[in-house]
Amino acid sequence: MADDLAAAVLKLLHDSDRRWRTLRAEGDQWADPERSREAFFRSVPAGSVVSSRGTPGPADHDPTWKLWMAPPRFRADFGGPHQSRTLIIGDGRRVAFSRPASDLLGVTEQRDQKPHVGPASELLESASLLSLVHFDFVGRRGFLGREVLAVRGRPRRDAERRGPRLFFGADEVEFGVDAERGVLLWMEHRLDGHPYRRVAMTSVGFDEDLDPALFEFPDDPEVAQSSLPVPGAARRPTPHRQQGPPDGVLGEPVAGYTVVARTDTMVVAADRIVAYPTGFELGITVRINDRPAHASFDDRRQRAWSGVSAFPGESVRVSVVFADGRRAVVDNFTSGRSGPPSGNAAPAGAVQLIPIHGHGSQNRFDQRFWIEPLPPRGPLGVVVEWERRGLAETRADLDAGAIVEAAAKAETLW
Repeated sequence: MADDLAAAVLKLLHDSDRRWRTLRAEGDQWADPERSREAFFRSVPAGSVVSSRGTPGPADHDPTWKLWMAPPRFRADFGGPHQSRTLIIGDGRRVAFSRPASDLLGVTEQRDQKPHVGPASELLESASLLSLVHFDFVGRRGFLGREVLAVRGRPRRDAERRGPRLFFGADEVEFGVDAERGVLLWMEHRLDGHPYRRVAMTSVGFDEDLDPALFEFPDDPEVAQSSLPVPGAARRPTPHRQQGPPDGVLGEPVAGYTVVARTDTMVVAADRIVAYPTGFELGITVRINDRPAHASFDDRRQRAWSGVSAFPGESVRVSVVFADGRRAVVDNFTSGRSGPPSGNAAPAGAVQLIPIHGHGSQNRFDQRFWIEPLPPRGPLGVVVEWERRGLAETRADLDAGAIVEAAAKAETLW
């Protein structure tokens, strides 16, 4: 009986793509950050140098996803950090995708036969599992009102290519194969008998007549085109006002620095202020006395403020507060600005705090911010919060009048 079920699983995995015409699914994903990290480090050779970028990630990750497929067309909508969403639409030749912190869609050539569709990609690589897993257990069970063949097995370490990207470090996997369609309805990765990642459908439908509008590329003047000509007249991207110091002005420096926060192990200071007629640059320098981890990724490469966080897994929050109560805030897990999404105008008088460039090492980070408009005279609050290091919200006041006076001395070139 077990041999018959095993043979059925192998056949289902092998020809899953030929067992359905359309697919509609919703689902979610879950991961244990600490156990995932342990699994990852077990998967790399001893003595390797690896990046710790984004570990652990922000807690406000949206775990849900949706998928519609009528091959070669597909539409995927899935969550990301800070409750963000990503949209991908493909027609077998082109792929349209949303860009972080932007209302625009980019259009490019589809280079892969099976393009990435978010977390659901792990459930659609069923045929690849045949060479990646030693099957140890097969049984029947119900899931989402469908019959499922549940498989438990061990990832093969001698496989020519890796399986789904988060197989790394798993010593056991378990997944459910739809007994009729061959699609995986869930996938769980385990370490020492404990699960650390799971991707699962919460609803599924096959061979439905999906609305063609789901797969249409947005016909909108704000669709950015790149890499592949798209039929029709070329569209010019909507121009956006420059956000940052004006190129045609020499700013006037404001002398001095102000320590915002100081402990036995770190110092955060505001320095290198340069004033312009429309706003000012502000430097924030962070110094810590951690023991350097020599030969690590961060010892060899410079840190960046966003994407690869300045201090991986640690959210450093910076705010500015004008004397009239207006304020803006950013942290190094965000992709940049505290102002409106790209292409939208800021409310009149709203404060914008925009990271413009920064660099550093394991024990130092210097970040430049652009702040507009100019502040009213009075105290200008600079606020820092660093929860991971035990620093509660701490404020120091600068003299906004000195910034306003310096702005009047800035030289407009042209």
